Amino acid sequence: MMYDISVNARPTPKPLQPQSYPIKRIRVYASPVGAQRVSVRPHQRARRLPVPPKQKSYPTGKMNVLAPVLLLAVVIGVFMFQYGKPGDNQSAAAPVIQSEPKENTTVVAAEPKGPDEALMRQRIESIIGQYSGIDISISVTNLANSRKYNYGVDAGYMGASIGKLLTATLYLHEVERGNHSLDEKLYGQTARYQLEKLISDSDNTAWQALNDTLGKPALQSWADRNKLESYDAYTNIVSAPDTASLLTLLYQGKLLSNSNTKLMLSYMKKANYTQFIRSAVPEDITVYHKAGLLEDRVLDTAIIEMQDSPYVLVIFTKANPSYGPGGSVQIFHDITKATLEAFSQDDDPAVRG
Repeated sequence: MMYDISVNARPTPKPLQPQSYPIKRIRVYASPVGAQRVSVRPHQRARRLPVPPKQKSYPTGKMNVLAPVLLLAVVIGVFMFQYGKPGDNQSAAAPVIQSEPKENTTVVAAEPKGPDEALMRQRIESIIGQYSGIDISISVTNLANSRKYNYGVDAGYMGASIGKLLTATLYLHEVERGNHSLDEKLYGQTARYQLEKLISDSDNTAWQALNDTLGKPALQSWADRNKLESYDAYTNIVSAPDTASLLTLLYQGKLLSNSNTKLMLSYMKKANYTQFIRSAVPEDITVYHKAGLLEDRVLDTAIIEMQDSPYVLVIFTKANPSYGPGGSVQIFHDITKATLEAFSQDDDPAVRG
């Protein structure tokens, strides 16, 4: 007897079948920074990333071969352009042009024009001969090249007020060193006032005030330093050539600063006793001078600014006690005109007459 038992009966399980699952797909996109890995899940929709433009790449092997070939081609081209093909006549390919010899274009500085030496010597020696009873010492310096011409007596003279030039230049030098001041009071007046009186008016009180401030040893040392070998601070002896050297150093800016040089020259430009050298020079020519007088002597020193030919003229004269300024004027005029003629750059009658 069979029984059908189906209540609460479970179905017979089916045998297990292998089940497949979707595989993740991985896409890799190139980017300038580097490869990006993007994982796409089955239920997601993949988004396409922008792909940058591809850059040209050259095979390394080919470049390694081409570079020497190109370089060799350039070298051959340059060689053929300059020297021509092998076997060609070199002169035809690259003719050599014979250039004419170049002129010498070196600029040589012209020698500064000096005086007519022969004329000046002849004229001055003739003048000295006319005044045989008077001791005359003359020194001329061409300021363009510092060349000096000396005539007459070669000796030192008691310099009279010519010595004031050393006093004034030394005091200004001491001002530059900080040892004195132009506003310093000397004998109740400023040093600036005393200096102007000393040179422009040849004032003896101003000379004493400045000399007392400086002292004789300092004056002697100043002269020695500037190689004025004839100068004696205690007797006031000095020669015409040494006086010319002092004025040369002053004018060339080798003695004082630029401002003090101008100050000194401004005093000399308006100095008194103009009847000697100054009055013999045409008015349109600037003259800086200083004269010295004693009973038996007349001395005058000057810087004469001839156009393109400035020069120094120093004239010392000495005679008997009755000589005096009046009898010496003509001597100074004759000598001054002789130097003007020698240094003249043109035929101006005002200069040559």
